[in-house]
Amino acid sequence: MQGRVRYWNQTKLFGFITTEAGDFFFHESGLIGEVERGDEVSFWLDDDPRGKSDLIAVEVQRIEAAVVSESINENRQVHR
Repeated sequence: MQGRVRYWNQTKLFGFITTEAGDFFFHESGLIGEVERGDEVSFWLDDDPRGKSDLIAVEVQRIEAAVVSESINENRQVHR
């Protein structure tokens, strides 16, 4: 999925991503790299292990970082 970081609390290490489907909580432990408020991000949804919400965002990364990561993985597959 893709969305935009609506809120990020650097002190408490959590935030929310807004999408057309709604808002999703994410924690620092679910980040790949760093994000800031307003960043466009890609992510997956997973069950909340704490049971506080239905789904949370995981593997959250800025869109630019996701594109670079995908191209590196494609290059590795080609050269194997």
